[in-house]
Order: sequence, then structure tokens, then C-alpha cells
Amino acid sequence: MTPTLNTEHIRAVAPSNPDPEAVARALAPVVAQYEIDRTPERLGMFLAQ
Repeated sequence: MTPTLNTEHIRAVAPSNPDPEAVARALAPVVAQYEIDRTPERLGMFLAQ
């Protein structure tokens, strides 16, 4: 199963972010281009950075 970056991921790592939807939209092309969403672990490590 390929994880999909969503606003809940952003809220988990940046709870005070005023617009997690905008962050998720901005990161989505990068995540797809570099195949960061290939596994849940890769996506988690990316967001942790």
C-alpha cells in the first residue's frame, strides 16, 4: 500500500501550522517526483526531517 501525503500527516509533525492543506499541496509533487511515498517508512522519515 502506498501512503498518500495528507493534512493529518502535516498536523502530526507541525501541529501549530496554520494551513496544513497548503503544505500538503506544496509537498505533494516533490513527494511523488522523488518517490518518497513509496513506503510509509520513507514518507515518515521525510516528514520527520
